[in-house]
Formats: sequence, structure tokens, C-alpha cells
Amino acid sequence: MRDDQKTLLVLGATSAVAHAYLRKAASEGVFMRYILVARSEEKVKVVEQDIAARSGVETVSIVAELGDASCVAETFARILNVSDQVDECLLAYGVLEGVSAVMLLETNLVSAVVWLEAVATQFEWQT
Repeated sequence: MRDDQKTLLVLGATSAVAHAYLRKAASEGVFMRYILVARSEEKVKVVEQDIAARSGVETVSIVAELGDASCVAETFARILNVSDQVDECLLAYGVLEGVSAVMLLETNLVSAVVWLEAVATQFEWQT
């Protein structure tokens, strides 16, 4: 696959790290499609508009609670309805403070592992 036909999936697209990466990728013309996932519809729409304007390619946003491992299968199915090809995934969500230790582990570890397993399975299927 040519580099200009790649799809980038960004989990936690409204984070500062994700937005910086997206701006860099958009300026370099690395991807033909961006799938942005975040829990805040208002914030992810702002990022979607910014990246679409910068890149000039298809940019889609999906609202989901990424930190809830029980929602991964349903959300990933929605992602695959947008594109059955995911070439790169940036996991950029998480919590740092203001939550219990259990919530911190559920969000930053358990859900992240479930997401990465789903993406890895998709990568294996694509090869």
C-alpha cells in the first residue's frame, strides 16, 4: 500500500499529544483518512475540522467512552464501518489525576490493553 493511501486511527483525539501528532501528519500529507475518536463531541468536532482543513482529506470523528473496556467491541465496529483498513493507531487517552486508583487502572491499563488487542487483531487480519 502506498503511504498516501493510509488510514490513521486516533484514540483520544482531543488530547494535546494527539492534536500535535495530527497537525504534523496533516502537514506532511502522510494519510488519506483520519478517524478521530474521543468522548467529547464538541471537542472532537473542532479537531476534525482543523485536521480536515489542514490535510484536505477525509476526516471522520466518532464519539465514544474509550476508557470503558466493555465499549471497545462496539466502538471498534463503528470504526471499521468507516474504514476496514487501519494502518496506524495512536492511543492518546487516559487520566492522570482526580480519580480513584481503580478507575486509573481501568482507564489507563485495562481499556488500553483491550484497545490494542483489537487493533493488533485487525493489523494481523489485514496482512
